[in-house]
Amino acid sequence: MTRKILVALLLSTLLIGCNKDIKETLDFQYERRNIYVGPVFFYRGSMVSPDTVFKTDFNTYVRIQSVHVLFSNFYVSTSTDTFYTDTLLRKRHFFTATYAGITPAGYMRAGTYTNGGYGYFLGLDSVINYGTRPENYPANHPLANTSIWEKDAGYDFFQMVGTVTDSSVADSASRTKPFSIRVRNLQNFKPVNLFQLKNFNIDNQNRIVFECYIGLDSVINLYNLYQRPIIGGTSFTLSSQDSMRSVFNKLYIDLQ
Repeated sequence: MTRKILVALLLSTLLIGCNKDIKETLDFQYERRNIYVGPVFFYRGSMVSPDTVFKTDFNTYVRIQSVHVLFSNFYVSTSTDTFYTDTLLRKRHFFTATYAGITPAGYMRAGTYTNGGYGYFLGLDSVINYGTRPENYPANHPLANTSIWEKDAGYDFFQMVGTVTDSSVADSASRTKPFSIRVRNLQNFKPVNLFQLKNFNIDNQNRIVFECYIGLDSVINLYNLYQRPIIGGTSFTLSSQDSMRSVFNKLYIDLQ
């Protein structure tokens, strides 16, 4: 009898252990990620960081404090097939390129990929953009970030926040003001497919990092941000839609 009890206890312990492992595996933070994207932000050939200041075409000076660029659905293409990285959250994956450095973009099985390349999409499809909100995701998920989401407008595909200074302003207290640029809720928008021809190897035990060069100078110089510090503040007017689309079209993204 004692032996039977010990066996039963051992089996119960194993079952509890298995259940715990399965639960953890289904949690977002335990997903396997071996593909990373490393964004590099530029302003006219110089790397951008939160502590750098750049002169604009309007004789103002801009400090970019934060940048978020929202991407989705990393995929790998070969001469015979296209593979989308698979995650446990509805088989979709999202990531934001920021100053924070490399960011996990998805998981692909190990192998040698030739005669093709890789790509991903800028922005979200309408189902995700309007059908979900930050509280629908685990805390460490990119779409759980409330700073890039607004009710009825969805997620920011692109967001830039900083300060702009006009040294010609007589009142020193008014020379510097905050600015923000947000691109979201574009009418008739479809995520933009970005693709790069490249041969590479993927190892499940080690991560592979793909760099992404993002140029911000055309966006910064599109408007005089001192005179117009809020771009995309109200996404439901035609003028705001036009300005956001102009910003979106000026954003330079080069996969490496």
